[in-house]
Amino acid sequence: MAGTISPEDSIAALKTTISDNLAAQITALDTRYGDFTLPSSMVYHLAPVARHNSTPALVIVPIRTAKRHTDTSEEIYHHTLGAELIYRANVKSGSDNNRERVTRVLMRLAEGIEQIVIDDQWLTISSVRKVDLCLLEEVNYSEHFTPDDNVLEQRAEMTFHVAVST
Repeated sequence: MAGTISPEDSIAALKTTISDNLAAQITALDTRYGDFTLPSSMVYHLAPVARHNSTPALVIVPIRTAKRHTDTSEEIYHHTLGAELIYRANVKSGSDNNRERVTRVLMRLAEGIEQIVIDDQWLTISSVRKVDLCLLEEVNYSEHFTPDDNVLEQRAEMTFHVAVST
């Protein structure tokens, strides 16, 4: 299938797919695990994170694009997209329960995004064109406290590979 060579179009398609499916995916994960329910208001907001200090924020950016020629008239573009899911929450420095909940919220959201990409590898770029393939390559987690030690910031850094043919 023909797609678009623009990484921005691939980013828009990924955001749309996540926006359309994440709430249902989180509900399914909440039901499967049964440990807690993530409020729909916390599913995610697009960055900038400064506006969502206690709500997860998602940033998706292009990392690189490579073009490969095939033996046919098609050219295949490979976009590497980076996504950062950031969650900041007030925690008391001695409370492991709050800290653990922050970790579980972030991991649940990252798992929801991962499951969306596994379930639907064909992102719709427009009503006519679709990408040939979208894969989640890796997820890395990190955390740190802000200088006042009351706000914990956790991040899930994801790398996506999107291949499109012209």
